[in-house]
Amino acid sequence: MALRDKLKRRTEEKLGPGQPVYQVFMGQTGPSPYWAFLSWWILIFGARYRVFALTNSGLHVFSASGWWPSKPKELLYTITTPTLPEVSGIWTKGHINNDKVWLHRRFKKDVAATQLALGQLGAVGPTKAPPGQYLPYEYKPSS
Repeated sequence: MALRDKLKRRTEEKLGPGQPVYQVFMGQTGPSPYWAFLSWWILIFGARYRVFALTNSGLHVFSASGWWPSKPKELLYTITTPTLPEVSGIWTKGHINNDKVWLHRRFKKDVAATQLALGQLGAVGPTKAPPGQYLPYEYKPSS
């Protein structure tokens, strides 16, 4: 099972029924991930992992385990009108709800799709697309 499929399934379990997840990606807070070349202890004790899930009601931010960063533990908060940083380079630093977040380039297309969905439809968008169009944040499972 692919990482995005696991993240989607795990966040839907935490949100409960009736909350479909359209986009999901991971990030981390704390010191710069570039410091990991000095010592991995910096990341073990300094980094806090986050899972971001876009639904009809907004962007949900979950805390995640340090041992399993792809396993969300609890819902921290929900943002109805988030602004996301543009991902460039290996690690991108940005702010989401006053948290300094580091996003890896592995999630560049997921963050871009989330930005597109927020820019066109808003975080609280319609559940159905107009005739002849598709929702830009529609989740397409990998095969």
